[in-house]
Amino acid sequence: MLLSNKPDIVFHLAAQPLVIESYKKPLLTFDVNCRGTLNVLSSCSNKKFIKSIVLITSDKCYENIGKVISYNEDDPLGGTD
Repeated sequence: MLLSNKPDIVFHLAAQPLVIESYKKPLLTFDVNCRGTLNVLSSCSNKKFIKSIVLITSDKCYENIGKVISYNEDDPLGGTD
């Protein structure tokens, strides 16, 4: 897919989407999240047409301070999920 489309930017959003499932199946979740990211990075390595790779995380990595609006990168880390 990368070679036929030759994107400038690659977005990686795939991961275990349900926190409760990650509690039930931590090894599978770790494998899906970490190996998935490594696969994306490995697939993109040495592809000169790729200018950027954007890796997206969940808002669950941020400390829950009861915000109604979206969290941003300046918010404190420390989510309990």
